[in-house]
Amino acid sequence: LWLIFIRMDYFTISKFVGLSVLGNYGLSLKLVNIFFTFVSSFSIITLPKAAALKTKRDLEIFWRYNYFIFAFLFVIGILLILTGPFFIKLIFGKEFFKATDYFVKLLIAYLPTIFLPPLQYILLTLKKEVHYFISYFILPIFYLLLFVILKNLGINGVIISKGCAFISTVLFSLFVYIKYKNQLPSESIS
Repeated sequence: LWLIFIRMDYFTISKFVGLSVLGNYGLSLKLVNIFFTFVSSFSIITLPKAAALKTKRDLEIFWRYNYFIFAFLFVIGILLILTGPFFIKLIFGKEFFKATDYFVKLLIAYLPTIFLPPLQYILLTLKKEVHYFISYFILPIFYLLLFVILKNLGINGVIISKGCAFISTVLFSLFVYIKYKNQLPSESIS
């Protein structure tokens, strides 16, 4: 799904914004995706905890681990926002100067996704069909609808629609989590 989502990005930019922007945007997107591959890999640490969820106490322990991970990843994200443009200019040169602007905007748009892996793990445990609905329907459809509305903003419309799609996905996942978290028993049934 993630690769399809990225391809949708390239398609919307080349079709509606222009090919001249695609190089700088592509570099920025690749760098942001490297960070979020790290985010996904790092969040896998809590996957065994999510798989072992049997009680509300297990859920509390799961979230305790994730609060630390959220804080750690958020701090790294802020550091990348502050230092990333400098390193892009240093490594790639002045030809990719616009990439620094896109990088910062994309990183801000992607920041809500640090909350998605734990929510997705829990939704897979509680309600698989809802998880698939969110991942395969809400995220891409919301992105495309917003892009249609915001396409007059050019590249900023693409970035804003992506950020709003991520925020809506996190909020919808959170809403579903709050609704179904009480399905877990208070104590272990042995």
